[in-house]
Amino acid sequence: MIIFPQQATGLARLSRIAAIALALTACLSASCNAVKQTESLDDQTEAIAQGTVTMEIAFADESHPNKELAVDCFEGSTVFSIMQTAESKGMLKFEHRQNLIAAPESIFIESIEGVSNDDGKYWTYRVNGELAKQGCGTMPVRPDDKLKWVYGQSAKELFVD
Repeated sequence: MIIFPQQATGLARLSRIAAIALALTACLSASCNAVKQTESLDDQTEAIAQGTVTMEIAFADESHPNKELAVDCFEGSTVFSIMQTAESKGMLKFEHRQNLIAAPESIFIESIEGVSNDDGKYWTYRVNGELAKQGCGTMPVRPDDKLKWVYGQSAKELFVD
């Protein structure tokens, strides 16, 4: 086969392009494998529960039976993160409102198990029998704490100076 000088230049150019494409493919493949390995390591190093928090949900009427749940508690858990853990494990459903701009840690529980704040009745909570004086997004909890959500008229203690 006879190769003319113009064809040789074209073949050399194609060879360089093929070599670059092959090198890029190898790099991308290596980086994808590294990402897969990192993801599997993350799965293996999930946080380990320090214990459990007992959470009671007290409804105002008999149409919803009260619930008592044992929910995993992790280092740095808050009342809200306990609620999220319970929901992620299918133990309960709840809705909340959060002001991400003014106060991202300020979380207001709108409903639990479909029972919404309405007609002067709200969800309030206590930790170890004490009415909370801060929002559920910042209220810390520890293993063996007792968390109780109560649906009803606001507790009188909320209005004491």
